[in-house]
Amino acid sequence: MIRPFFKTVWRDWPARMTGPLSLVLLFTPIIAPQFTAQHLGGNALVWVLAFICLVVAAYRAWLLEHRARIAEKLDPLIEDARLLRQLWDKIQYDHQGSKLIQFPVFGFDVKEWEEVHKQLLRLFFWTNLQALRAQGRFKELGIMEQPPLAALMRDQNSRTVNALQFTNLLEEHTAMLVNLRQRLAGGPGTRDAN
Repeated sequence: MIRPFFKTVWRDWPARMTGPLSLVLLFTPIIAPQFTAQHLGGNALVWVLAFICLVVAAYRAWLLEHRARIAEKLDPLIEDARLLRQLWDKIQYDHQGSKLIQFPVFGFDVKEWEEVHKQLLRLFFWTNLQALRAQGRFKELGIMEQPPLAALMRDQNSRTVNALQFTNLLEEHTAMLVNLRQRLAGGPGTRDAN
């Protein structure tokens, strides 16, 4: 437990130590030694700054690890969304001649029980499960946005989502999960997830 902490602190230490304020304070005693001794307290300032840098580096190490652990909670959803897309692609390929896949999520009819019906029912089940899990995880993480699949699965009377729209919806859903994971992990150009 302590080893990963020091590893993270060491990785972030140069960034904290080479900030603009630390560089100014480093060169102030060299450029103006009398000013430093009279107004900044001499060596005491160096020790105070070293302690502050240590505290900031420790906090940043904790923050990086904390964000990474929160972001990891979206990994299973991202993987499941990709598997859902693979299932949908396979159904489209295996049953390209069937008109039933024109409206994939609500296109199955239990009166006619063919292989394509079984596959579409399986797709419906996994899509619904993904929507519920994503909604629950978003609520747990305090994310106010709604996953795209959740809106579709809530409105089960809607029979207007065709195959292309469903494909685009799966892509949008996966992209949203990946984007949220990057934002939660504190990646480049991120903003707060709420």
